[in-house]
Amino acid sequence: MEDHFFVIDVETANLDNSSICQIGLAEYQGTELISTWESLVNPDQYFDPYLSRLHGITFEQVIQKPLFKDLSNDIAMKVEGRRLFHHMPFDKNAINRACERYGTEIWKPRWMDSARLVRRAWSEFAQSGYALGKITKYLGIEYIAHNALQDAIATGKVINGAILHSAISLPEWEERILHSTNHFYSPSRKAVSYKLEGNPEGLLHGESVVFTGTLSQPRSIYAQFASESGCKVQDGVTKETTILVIGWQDSYRLAGYEKSSKHRRAEKLAEAGQGIRILSEEDFLAITSV
Repeated sequence: MEDHFFVIDVETANLDNSSICQIGLAEYQGTELISTWESLVNPDQYFDPYLSRLHGITFEQVIQKPLFKDLSNDIAMKVEGRRLFHHMPFDKNAINRACERYGTEIWKPRWMDSARLVRRAWSEFAQSGYALGKITKYLGIEYIAHNALQDAIATGKVINGAILHSAISLPEWEERILHSTNHFYSPSRKAVSYKLEGNPEGLLHGESVVFTGTLSQPRSIYAQFASESGCKVQDGVTKETTILVIGWQDSYRLAGYEKSSKHRRAEKLAEAGQGIRILSEEDFLAITSV
């Protein structure tokens, strides 16, 4: 079973990463897709209209579906001790957050981030462009984006593409991914500018982050933390932005809107196909600590 692996992907109902509303699981033996499993999930939370437009899942579709806690243990047993790929940290974080929320047992697979494989397999994607939508386009892989099972299957094809391109076996890649280390530098946190370059050794190097709203700590501290984690920090949302972190929104400053101008622009760019993740402050902190 040296070429065996699973891939998981989830969709969420709102900015809380524990609000899983769909799970897709693909199982591969080498290049062969040997099984798939998918389910809508009742997140027991509200649906953000923006995310519903993105993945097409609504409250009405999931009201009779199982809760995450009803599915978690069966999946956890299936993948325990096995290779379980996710593309970028968000899906792993969502699973862990949902387990914590419901008090279910934390999953214990051999978690592996396929984005780290892509960044090492292709030099042109070492710094950027390794989002699933971009690497699948590069490889000519067609799939329905923002569908958990379709995303999982496509990620499996990307993994096999990286193995073929690099001529490095999956067990060798596992050794490189699981046992590689990131050496973070520790500069002073007295940053005075929000614009910062990312630490090239950071886990999230290649990401571009923007903050909006009121955060639990000064934005300068968050900017420095994001930079240490590898993110390029920007002041405004652009076509380069890949992460928008949402803090508390002051209704007075929103000038009658429900969301900030940065939030609204990020949603428009995402709907146009740009790979932007919109995260709560808590979820951003979670992915930078994986």
